[in-house]
Amino acid sequence: FQAEDGIRDSVASRGLGDVYKRQGIRPEFVNFSNEGIEVKIKRVSNTGRHKVIDTECSSGIIKILTNASAEIPSDSAHITFDQKYTYVYGDDWIIE
Repeated sequence: FQAEDGIRDSVASRGLGDVYKRQGIRPEFVNFSNEGIEVKIKRVSNTGRHKVIDTECSSGIIKILTNASAEIPSDSAHITFDQKYTYVYGDDWIIE
């Protein structure tokens, strides 16, 4: 199918929203962990129900969405991605 933003996909949408396909993962599927990608905490915004955490790693910026009550590490942390919602893309196509 062809998404509104012109990204072609070899499989039907999996409910993640077509606007997020280029990013590959939505911020609510990123989790703090004891191991994984090392990031620096750049900014934490409390929206009331959630916190939006801007982090930075050697490859770029990664946003994380957590519950407002979640404890956020200071300065640096490690993150992982929920594998159920993580896809690999090649030439704008999901690689199965």
